Amino acid sequence: MTEPEHRVTFVNRSGRMVHLDFIIRDPELHHVFQVPDRIWAIFHRPGRHPYEVHFLDPAVADLHGAIEVVGDPYGRPDPLVCSGVTVQGACIER
Repeated sequence: MTEPEHRVTFVNRSGRMVHLDFIIRDPELHHVFQVPDRIWAIFHRPGRHPYEVHFLDPAVADLHGAIEVVGDPYGRPDPLVCSGVTVQGACIER
């Protein structure tokens, strides 16, 4: 659980190569990032933001989770600013 505009860090402690797959509001819209060690994201809107972790080793089951973004201390996002998710400095919008 976090608040809008706070940085969330995903840490890969498995020792295996994984892909982190952000599912942005549309279940068919995915954004995949390779995570050797850690990756960070900033969620700009309140709500539930699901993600999946896929291991390159097919013997290891995928992990599923969600970041719950609560509160909206800044009101609606500025249209000149990313309104989706920023991952490692890159804006992801639907």
